[in-house]
Amino acid sequence: MKKYNEINWSEVARRAIIEKILSLKAMREGLTRIEFNMLLKVMNKVVAVERFSYRGRRSFSRRLRGERD
Repeated sequence: MKKYNEINWSEVARRAIIEKILSLKAMREGLTRIEFNMLLKVMNKVVAVERFSYRGRRSFSRRLRGERD
């Protein structure tokens, strides 16, 4: 980590923790729209609001769990 001091390691860890927690919650309970958007943000994914659909959310949740559509 010292070799790559230009990287904000706290931010890397924070994003990894958020992604893991929300991924587990998605598999077990599902996510609220806010949580889903937060997960997309930490995963650096962008979904246009007009293209967002419940079906897309379910499909994304299935892929997180390793299931097929």
